[in-house]
Amino acid sequence: MREPKDIVNANDEDAGMEAIDMSEAIDANAKQEAIDAKEAKNEQNAEGTQPAHPAGGDRNNQLLEKDTNPLQVVLHLVRHGVTRWNQERRYLGHEDQGVISGELERLAPLARRLQGMHWGRVYCSDLLRCRQTLRYLLTGNEVQSAALSGNTEALPLPGTVYDRRLRELHFGEWEGKTYEDLKGDPLYRRWIEDPAAVTPPGGESWEAFSSRIQHFLAGMHQDLSRSCGKDENGEAGGRSSQKTPDLLAVTHGGVIRQIAAATVPDTPFWSLRILPGEELRLKLAWNGLGWQGEIMS
Repeated sequence: MREPKDIVNANDEDAGMEAIDMSEAIDANAKQEAIDAKEAKNEQNAEGTQPAHPAGGDRNNQLLEKDTNPLQVVLHLVRHGVTRWNQERRYLGHEDQGVISGELERLAPLARRLQGMHWGRVYCSDLLRCRQTLRYLLTGNEVQSAALSGNTEALPLPGTVYDRRLRELHFGEWEGKTYEDLKGDPLYRRWIEDPAAVTPPGGESWEAFSSRIQHFLAGMHQDLSRSCGKDENGEAGGRSSQKTPDLLAVTHGGVIRQIAAATVPDTPFWSLRILPGEELRLKLAWNGLGWQGEIMS
């Protein structure tokens, strides 16, 4: 097995997540698929047909063909700027650490582009590093800090939804530890081999992590359905349909991967690499069961 330390990126808050040696990328939605399969079986009994998994297949195609005007969005997913623990290759999940002073300046090109856009919705993880990054991206005001850790409060931006569901995976007792600190722990080695089957001590299970991301995506659909005049199935309501809205979410590397894995067919969690300050754009449509779409960049 390859040593995880060989594939860790020094700027990754989820260094340990990327360090997991996966000869084949795991399907981060395995738990959700089991739930969907049960729901699909119930639907089959009611309709006398064989439904497909919500992530794709003939049933989704039929739904998209039936709904000639599905709710569509462009979701801009931005990972926060670099923190001290990112640089030190430490596990950083729910620890509320800020961006290193001066690192936000590296996001200036992205900030110039994003500040010229109109946002249908703006979402942000409630953790400090994301709040600081969002404020800089949308206002150009860098959060100044004399401390290397950058732990200076960032005032909330009006109209922004600060959502705990957009937090990184909680690493529990492994927060702040490095691969070198943990490599002798048998539980840690088992977690490296199969994170869906092992939960960090005092931390968050993979099932809980993927579930809260699914809840966030469902909530995003509800928000947009109300604002776009569509019903709960995503079909046009009383108001005429608006042009495809742009949505912004400033969050964490693992969250961005999980959102992509949950919405873009044939996109395993481990297939994406998102560095601090990078953006991933997804074009998504609501197919009646969930969001489905494609990677734009």
